[in-house]
Amino acid sequence: MSKIDVLLRVAEEFESIRAVRAPLLVAVAAGFFLVVPPQTREIYRALAEDLPGNLFQLVLSFILLSSASIALTLIARELLRELTVSRTSRLRKNLPPLCGGLVPGSLSIGLYLAALEAQIGTPPPEILEKMPELRFLVQALHTSRINLFVAGLTCVIITVSLVVPSFGFRSLSVRKFFARCHISIVHFAGLGVGCLLFFSIFSVTGSQLVGSLGIFLLAIIGIAPVAALLTRTGDRRRLPVLSAVVLVAVLLSLFDMTDNHGIGLTNTELPRLDRAVDVFKEWYESRGDREYYASLKRPYPVFAVAASGGGLYAAHHAATVLARLQDQCPKFPSTSSRLAALEARSSPA
Repeated sequence: MSKIDVLLRVAEEFESIRAVRAPLLVAVAAGFFLVVPPQTREIYRALAEDLPGNLFQLVLSFILLSSASIALTLIARELLRELTVSRTSRLRKNLPPLCGGLVPGSLSIGLYLAALEAQIGTPPPEILEKMPELRFLVQALHTSRINLFVAGLTCVIITVSLVVPSFGFRSLSVRKFFARCHISIVHFAGLGVGCLLFFSIFSVTGSQLVGSLGIFLLAIIGIAPVAALLTRTGDRRRLPVLSAVVLVAVLLSLFDMTDNHGIGLTNTELPRLDRAVDVFKEWYESRGDREYYASLKRPYPVFAVAASGGGLYAAHHAATVLARLQDQCPKFPSTSSRLAALEARSSPA
Protein backbone atom coordinates (compact mmCIF):
# COMPACT_ATOMS: atom_id res chain seq x y z
CA MET A 1 0.00 0.00 0.00
CA SER A 2 1.46 3.35 -1.07
CA LYS A 3 1.64 6.47 1.09
CA ILE A 4 -1.18 8.03 -0.89
CA ASP A 5 -3.43 5.04 -0.18
CA VAL A 6 -2.60 5.28 3.54
CA LEU A 7 -3.39 8.98 3.59
CA LEU A 8 -6.67 8.37 1.78
CA ARG A 9 -7.60 5.63 4.24
CA VAL A 10 -6.81 7.91 7.20
CA ALA A 11 -8.86 10.69 5.62
CA GLU A 12 -11.80 8.33 5.19
CA GLU A 13 -11.61 7.18 8.81
CA PHE A 14 -11.40 10.77 10.01
CA GLU A 15 -14.42 11.67 7.89
CA SER A 16 -16.35 8.81 9.47
CA ILE A 17 -15.58 10.09 12.97
CA ARG A 18 -16.52 13.61 11.93
CA ALA A 19 -19.86 12.43 10.55
CA VAL A 20 -20.90 10.79 13.84
CA ARG A 21 -19.39 13.43 16.12
CA ALA A 22 -22.81 14.40 17.50
CA PRO A 23 -23.93 10.98 18.86
CA LEU A 24 -20.33 10.17 19.78
CA LEU A 25 -19.92 13.33 21.88
CA VAL A 26 -23.32 12.78 23.51
CA ALA A 27 -22.33 9.20 24.39
CA VAL A 28 -18.95 10.30 25.81
CA ALA A 29 -20.54 13.09 27.86
CA ALA A 30 -23.24 10.72 29.13
CA GLY A 31 -20.60 8.17 30.08
CA PHE A 32 -18.71 10.80 32.04
CA PHE A 33 -21.76 11.83 34.05
CA LEU A 34 -22.71 8.20 34.69
CA VAL A 35 -19.33 7.40 36.23
CA VAL A 36 -17.45 10.38 37.64
CA PRO A 37 -19.77 12.53 39.83
CA PRO A 38 -20.15 11.07 43.35
CA GLN A 39 -23.75 12.30 43.38
CA THR A 40 -24.52 9.91 40.52
CA ARG A 41 -23.10 6.94 42.40
CA GLU A 42 -25.17 7.98 45.43
CA ILE A 43 -28.28 7.73 43.23
CA TYR A 44 -27.28 4.17 42.34
CA ARG A 45 -26.92 3.29 46.02
CA ALA A 46 -30.23 4.91 46.92
CA LEU A 47 -32.01 2.85 44.25
CA ALA A 48 -30.29 -0.34 45.40
CA GLU A 49 -31.19 0.20 49.07
CA ASP A 50 -34.94 -0.25 48.52
CA LEU A 51 -35.27 -2.69 45.65
CA PRO A 52 -39.01 -3.49 46.10
CA GLY A 53 -39.93 0.18 46.46
CA ASN A 54 -37.87 1.24 43.43
CA LEU A 55 -38.65 -1.79 41.25
CA PHE A 56 -40.71 0.16 38.72
CA GLN A 57 -38.05 2.85 38.30
CA LEU A 58 -35.33 0.21 37.96
CA VAL A 59 -37.18 -1.75 35.26
CA LEU A 60 -38.02 1.48 33.44
CA SER A 61 -34.39 2.63 33.69
CA PHE A 62 -33.10 -0.56 32.05
CA ILE A 63 -35.69 -0.22 29.27
CA LEU A 64 -34.65 3.40 28.69
CA LEU A 65 -30.98 2.40 28.86
CA SER A 66 -31.48 -0.09 26.04
CA SER A 67 -33.55 2.46 24.11
CA ALA A 68 -30.89 5.18 24.48
CA SER A 69 -28.15 2.78 23.34
CA ILE A 70 -30.18 1.66 20.31
CA ALA A 71 -31.03 5.30 19.49
CA LEU A 72 -27.36 6.33 19.49
CA THR A 73 -26.48 3.34 17.30
CA LEU A 74 -29.22 4.00 14.74
CA ILE A 75 -28.45 7.73 14.60
CA ALA A 76 -24.78 7.02 13.94
CA ARG A 77 -25.71 4.48 11.24
CA GLU A 78 -27.93 6.99 9.45
CA LEU A 79 -25.24 9.66 9.53
CA LEU A 80 -22.65 7.26 8.10
CA ARG A 81 -25.05 6.10 5.40
CA GLU A 82 -24.81 9.51 3.75
CA LEU A 83 -21.02 9.32 3.39
CA THR A 84 -19.13 8.14 0.32
CA VAL A 85 -16.60 6.35 2.53
CA SER A 86 -15.83 2.76 1.63
CA ARG A 87 -18.26 0.37 3.27
CA THR A 88 -15.43 -2.06 4.00
CA SER A 89 -13.95 0.37 6.53
CA ARG A 90 -13.70 -1.28 9.93
CA LEU A 91 -14.13 2.00 11.74
CA ARG A 92 -17.31 2.72 9.81
CA LYS A 93 -18.74 -0.64 10.88
CA ASN A 94 -17.75 -0.27 14.53
CA LEU A 95 -18.51 3.41 15.20
CA PRO A 96 -22.32 3.01 15.57
CA PRO A 97 -22.13 0.14 18.10
CA LEU A 98 -19.37 2.03 19.91
CA CYS A 99 -21.66 5.06 20.30
CA GLY A 100 -24.42 2.82 21.64
CA GLY A 101 -22.20 0.71 23.88
CA LEU A 102 -20.55 3.66 25.65
CA VAL A 103 -23.65 4.40 27.73
CA PRO A 104 -24.35 0.95 29.26
CA GLY A 105 -20.61 0.30 29.53
CA SER A 106 -20.09 3.50 31.49
CA LEU A 107 -23.11 2.74 33.65
CA SER A 108 -21.66 -0.68 34.51
CA ILE A 109 -18.42 1.02 35.64
CA GLY A 110 -20.36 3.52 37.75
CA LEU A 111 -22.35 0.73 39.40
CA TYR A 112 -19.17 -1.21 40.10
CA LEU A 113 -17.56 1.84 41.74
CA ALA A 114 -20.71 2.43 43.77
CA ALA A 115 -20.60 -1.19 44.96
CA LEU A 116 -16.96 -0.83 45.97
CA GLU A 117 -17.75 2.34 47.91
CA ALA A 118 -20.57 0.48 49.66
CA GLN A 119 -18.13 -2.04 51.13
CA ILE A 120 -18.09 -1.71 54.93
CA GLY A 121 -16.61 -3.52 57.86
CA THR A 122 -18.73 -5.53 60.26
CA PRO A 123 -18.92 -4.00 63.75
CA PRO A 124 -17.98 -6.16 66.76
CA PRO A 125 -20.72 -8.55 67.98
CA GLU A 126 -21.07 -6.73 71.31
CA ILE A 127 -22.00 -3.51 69.51
CA LEU A 128 -24.50 -5.33 67.30
CA GLU A 129 -26.15 -6.81 70.41
CA LYS A 130 -26.52 -3.37 71.99
CA MET A 131 -27.84 -1.75 68.81
CA PRO A 132 -30.29 -3.92 66.81
CA GLU A 133 -30.77 -0.99 64.41
CA LEU A 134 -27.10 -1.20 63.47
CA ARG A 135 -27.49 -4.91 62.62
CA PHE A 136 -30.34 -4.01 60.27
CA LEU A 137 -28.24 -1.30 58.64
CA VAL A 138 -25.33 -3.69 58.02
CA GLN A 139 -27.62 -6.29 56.45
CA ALA A 140 -29.28 -3.67 54.26
CA LEU A 141 -25.91 -2.36 53.08
CA HIS A 142 -24.70 -5.83 52.14
CA THR A 143 -27.93 -6.47 50.23
CA SER A 144 -27.66 -3.16 48.34
CA ARG A 145 -24.07 -3.99 47.40
CA ILE A 146 -25.22 -7.28 45.85
CA ASN A 147 -27.97 -5.41 43.98
CA LEU A 148 -25.38 -3.01 42.55
CA PHE A 149 -23.22 -5.87 41.30
CA VAL A 150 -26.23 -7.54 39.65
CA ALA A 151 -27.26 -4.29 37.97
CA GLY A 152 -23.68 -3.76 36.75
CA LEU A 153 -23.60 -7.28 35.29
CA THR A 154 -26.88 -6.56 33.46
CA CYS A 155 -25.31 -3.43 31.94
CA VAL A 156 -22.31 -5.49 30.82
CA ILE A 157 -24.65 -7.92 29.03
CA ILE A 158 -26.39 -5.02 27.26
CA THR A 159 -22.98 -3.62 26.23
CA VAL A 160 -21.84 -6.98 24.85
CA SER A 161 -25.07 -7.36 22.85
CA LEU A 162 -24.41 -3.97 21.26
CA VAL A 163 -20.69 -4.28 20.55
CA VAL A 164 -19.93 -7.92 19.70
CA PRO A 165 -20.41 -8.62 15.95
CA SER A 166 -23.13 -11.06 14.83
CA PHE A 167 -24.57 -11.17 18.34
CA GLY A 168 -27.53 -9.51 20.01
CA PHE A 169 -28.32 -6.15 18.47
CA ARG A 170 -25.70 -6.67 15.73
CA SER A 171 -27.18 -9.97 14.59
CA LEU A 172 -28.54 -10.14 11.08
CA SER A 173 -32.17 -10.66 12.10
CA VAL A 174 -32.19 -7.63 14.42
CA ARG A 175 -30.56 -5.41 11.80
CA LYS A 176 -33.15 -6.47 9.24
CA PHE A 177 -35.93 -5.73 11.71
CA PHE A 178 -34.77 -2.14 12.28
CA ALA A 179 -34.16 -1.72 8.55
CA ARG A 180 -37.82 -2.61 7.91
CA CYS A 181 -39.00 -0.20 10.61
CA HIS A 182 -37.33 2.79 8.88
CA ILE A 183 -36.65 4.59 12.17
CA SER A 184 -34.88 7.87 11.38
CA ILE A 185 -33.27 10.71 13.31
CA VAL A 186 -36.44 12.78 12.92
CA HIS A 187 -38.45 10.13 14.78
CA PHE A 188 -36.06 10.26 17.75
CA ALA A 189 -36.18 14.05 17.70
CA GLY A 190 -39.98 13.90 17.80
CA LEU A 191 -39.77 11.53 20.77
CA GLY A 192 -37.51 14.03 22.53
CA VAL A 193 -39.98 16.85 21.92
CA GLY A 194 -42.77 14.64 23.25
CA CYS A 195 -40.81 13.94 26.44
CA LEU A 196 -40.14 17.65 26.86
CA LEU A 197 -43.84 18.43 26.59
CA PHE A 198 -44.71 15.61 29.00
CA PHE A 199 -42.36 16.83 31.71
CA SER A 200 -43.46 20.43 31.13
CA ILE A 201 -47.07 19.48 31.82
CA PHE A 202 -46.47 16.84 34.50
CA SER A 203 -43.24 18.17 35.99
CA VAL A 204 -43.63 16.79 39.52
CA THR A 205 -45.61 13.61 38.83
CA GLY A 206 -43.49 12.73 35.81
CA SER A 207 -40.17 13.18 37.59
CA GLN A 208 -41.32 11.13 40.57
CA LEU A 209 -42.59 8.37 38.29
CA VAL A 210 -39.55 8.11 36.00
CA GLY A 211 -36.81 8.93 38.51
CA SER A 212 -33.50 10.74 38.14
CA LEU A 213 -31.75 8.03 36.13
CA GLY A 214 -34.70 7.60 33.78
CA ILE A 215 -34.89 11.35 33.11
CA PHE A 216 -31.18 11.41 32.29
CA LEU A 217 -31.56 8.54 29.81
CA LEU A 218 -34.57 10.24 28.21
CA ALA A 219 -32.45 13.36 27.85
CA ILE A 220 -29.87 11.32 25.93
CA ILE A 221 -32.59 10.06 23.57
CA GLY A 222 -33.77 13.65 23.01
CA ILE A 223 -30.43 15.48 22.78
CA ALA A 224 -28.62 13.05 20.45
CA PRO A 225 -31.00 13.39 17.46
CA VAL A 226 -31.22 17.16 17.81
CA ALA A 227 -27.42 17.42 17.85
CA ALA A 228 -27.23 15.08 14.85
CA LEU A 229 -29.72 17.20 12.89
CA LEU A 230 -27.74 20.34 13.70
CA THR A 231 -24.44 18.82 12.56
CA ARG A 232 -26.00 17.43 9.39
CA THR A 233 -27.57 20.79 8.56
CA GLY A 234 -24.31 22.58 9.28
CA ASP A 235 -22.30 20.16 7.11
CA ARG A 236 -24.66 20.58 4.17
CA ARG A 237 -24.54 24.38 4.38
CA ARG A 238 -20.93 24.52 5.57
CA LEU A 239 -21.92 26.40 8.72
CA PRO A 240 -20.89 25.61 12.35
CA VAL A 241 -24.49 25.30 13.52
CA LEU A 242 -23.88 22.98 16.47
CA SER A 243 -20.83 24.94 17.61
CA ALA A 244 -22.88 28.16 17.50
CA VAL A 245 -25.66 26.58 19.61
CA VAL A 246 -23.13 25.31 22.17
CA LEU A 247 -21.47 28.75 22.29
CA VAL A 248 -24.81 30.49 22.92
CA ALA A 249 -25.62 27.99 25.69
CA VAL A 250 -22.23 28.57 27.34
CA LEU A 251 -22.64 32.36 27.18
CA LEU A 252 -26.16 32.21 28.62
CA SER A 253 -24.90 30.05 31.49
CA LEU A 254 -21.79 32.22 31.99
CA PHE A 255 -23.82 35.41 32.35
CA ASP A 256 -26.46 33.66 34.49
CA MET A 257 -29.28 34.39 32.05
CA THR A 258 -30.94 30.97 32.39
CA ASP A 259 -31.73 31.04 36.11
CA ASN A 260 -35.52 31.21 36.36
CA HIS A 261 -35.81 29.42 39.70
CA GLY A 262 -37.70 30.94 42.57
CA ILE A 263 -38.60 29.97 46.12
CA GLY A 264 -42.34 29.67 46.65
CA LEU A 265 -43.77 30.65 50.03
CA THR A 266 -46.95 29.08 51.37
CA ASN A 267 -48.89 29.57 54.58
CA THR A 268 -48.83 26.71 57.08
CA GLU A 269 -50.76 25.79 60.21
CA LEU A 270 -47.92 23.80 61.73
CA PRO A 271 -46.76 24.97 65.19
CA ARG A 272 -43.64 27.10 65.38
CA LEU A 273 -40.49 25.20 66.20
CA ASP A 274 -38.68 26.00 69.41
CA ARG A 275 -35.49 27.99 69.12
CA ALA A 276 -32.31 25.95 69.41
CA VAL A 277 -31.00 28.16 72.21
CA ASP A 278 -34.17 27.60 74.30
CA VAL A 279 -34.07 23.84 73.78
CA PHE A 280 -30.39 23.74 74.72
CA LYS A 281 -31.03 25.81 77.86
CA GLU A 282 -33.81 23.43 78.94
CA TRP A 283 -31.56 20.43 78.33
CA TYR A 284 -28.67 22.00 80.26
CA GLU A 285 -30.82 22.85 83.29
CA SER A 286 -32.08 19.25 83.42
CA ARG A 287 -28.57 17.82 83.94
CA GLY A 288 -28.21 16.32 87.41
CA ASP A 289 -24.41 16.48 87.57
CA ARG A 290 -24.01 20.22 86.98
CA GLU A 291 -23.17 20.88 90.64
CA TYR A 292 -20.34 18.35 90.49
CA TYR A 293 -18.57 20.23 87.72
CA ALA A 294 -19.38 23.54 89.40
CA SER A 295 -17.67 22.35 92.63
CA LEU A 296 -14.55 21.53 90.60
CA LYS A 297 -14.80 24.94 88.89
CA ARG A 298 -14.79 23.24 85.53
CA PRO A 299 -17.10 23.95 82.59
CA TYR A 300 -19.81 21.42 81.99
CA PRO A 301 -18.80 19.13 79.06
CA VAL A 302 -21.13 19.32 76.09
CA PHE A 303 -20.75 17.33 72.89
CA ALA A 304 -22.78 18.47 69.87
CA VAL A 305 -23.19 15.62 67.40
CA ALA A 306 -24.17 16.65 63.86
CA ALA A 307 -24.74 13.51 61.78
CA SER A 308 -24.68 14.03 58.02
CA GLY A 309 -27.39 12.92 55.63
CA GLY A 310 -26.93 10.27 52.96
CA GLY A 311 -29.23 7.38 53.80
CA LEU A 312 -28.00 4.06 55.13
CA TYR A 313 -24.31 4.85 54.63
CA ALA A 314 -24.36 8.00 56.75
CA ALA A 315 -26.52 6.23 59.34
CA HIS A 316 -24.11 3.32 59.58
CA HIS A 317 -21.15 5.66 60.08
CA ALA A 318 -22.89 7.81 62.70
CA ALA A 319 -24.28 4.84 64.64
CA THR A 320 -20.91 3.06 64.69
CA VAL A 321 -19.03 6.12 65.91
CA LEU A 322 -21.57 6.89 68.65
CA ALA A 323 -21.64 3.28 69.81
CA ARG A 324 -17.85 3.10 70.14
CA LEU A 325 -17.77 6.44 71.95
CA GLN A 326 -20.30 5.06 74.43
CA ASP A 327 -18.17 1.96 74.95
CA GLN A 328 -15.15 4.12 75.78
CA CYS A 329 -17.17 6.54 77.92
CA PRO A 330 -20.45 5.14 79.34
CA LYS A 331 -21.54 8.63 80.47
CA PHE A 332 -21.15 10.05 76.99
CA PRO A 333 -24.90 9.97 76.12
CA SER A 334 -25.78 12.04 79.20
CA THR A 335 -23.39 14.83 78.14
CA SER A 336 -24.36 14.94 74.47
CA SER A 337 -26.62 17.55 73.01
CA ARG A 338 -27.53 15.73 69.82
CA LEU A 339 -28.28 17.75 66.75
CA ALA A 340 -29.71 15.35 64.15
CA ALA A 341 -29.32 16.12 60.44
CA LEU A 342 -30.31 12.76 59.02
CA GLU A 343 -32.54 11.61 56.22
CA ALA A 344 -35.63 9.47 56.70
CA ARG A 345 -33.72 6.24 56.05
CA SER A 346 -31.07 7.05 58.64
CA SER A 347 -31.02 6.01 62.27
CA PRO A 348 -31.53 8.64 64.98
CA ALA A 349 -28.36 10.22 66.38
